[in-house]
Amino acid sequence: MVKYSIISLFLTLLTSMTHAEEPGVEVENPFYYVKENGKAKIVTDSYRDRRSKWAVRVELGSSFYDPVEDNVDRDGSSFFASFGFDRNFKSFSFGPEVSYLSTGFKTSTSSDISANVLMVGGNLYLDGLFKAAPFVVPFVGFGIASFDVDNDTISDSETKEDFSTYFKAGALIQLNWLDKITAAKGYYNYGLENTFVVLQVRNVSKTDEDISINLGSSMSFELGIQLEF
Repeated sequence: MVKYSIISLFLTLLTSMTHAEEPGVEVENPFYYVKENGKAKIVTDSYRDRRSKWAVRVELGSSFYDPVEDNVDRDGSSFFASFGFDRNFKSFSFGPEVSYLSTGFKTSTSSDISANVLMVGGNLYLDGLFKAAPFVVPFVGFGIASFDVDNDTISDSETKEDFSTYFKAGALIQLNWLDKITAAKGYYNYGLENTFVVLQVRNVSKTDEDISINLGSSMSFELGIQLEF
């Protein structure tokens, strides 16, 4: 009996020492690694309490830009890149954004058109409706679009400029939940608050008649990745 009691006491002390050395491996407040039922778990302050007043967003993706002009079709792939910063409030965030869209078209007469579109506007994100980190963030955006159009039907390959307006709406799908431990490390090592998949549609109003072809679009779908710092 004494022998078994000593063994039991030894195992109890060993277990206590193990947990004392590994109580949760604190990374940095407010993130902790803790063990629960033999699995890693992250404990955090509420999302609202953790967020800073300002956020920076970087976006990159593919655009399926579709002009409303009947005799113009999208030619090849289009991509967009965006940079913006937001002021975070309790229930939402709002701020300016600069975007660049590069796309190409082909007309019914087989002429090629390339367009570089610079967009300056603002976004409203409903990302603070709940205390927990959002899995889905609905948003809207609007602004001004500047077109640099190179049309081989224009004499001497002249490039023309035009201005328009745009409106967009969509949702951000958070990816942090796929690997919360890596997300926690990314936050403290690089300041990466969230990683999102971007699903949005963009409407661009009619362009000027000087270009001879209306490059405005109806609701064109766009898919990308957004990093929030």
